[in-house]
Amino acid sequence: MRNILIINGHQPFASSPGRLNAAYVARANDWLNSTDRDVRLIDVAASWDIETEIRNQLWADLILLQFPLNSMAAPWPLKRYLDEVYTAGMDGRLARRDGRTR
Repeated sequence: MRNILIINGHQPFASSPGRLNAAYVARANDWLNSTDRDVRLIDVAASWDIETEIRNQLWADLILLQFPLNSMAAPWPLKRYLDEVYTAGMDGRLARRDGRTR
């Protein structure tokens, strides 16, 4: 596994700006880079482009999702990222349809 995509899925709040989550992402990035891996980072709370993210998904051998559990679920920016990127990728690039059959 040479190509690793790290997705920071934290949703910042005034009371929780995401320093701990960012520290985990930075630590993973530093360690993986020291082991001669190619690493790409995405912060879902920042702006991102669907086509670029589909290319990142195809490029990656491993995808690391780093996020806190908010009420036992993924934070909204991460959910939105996954929904939008994987829905757009159902055109055959990431998947063909959603797997349901008659």
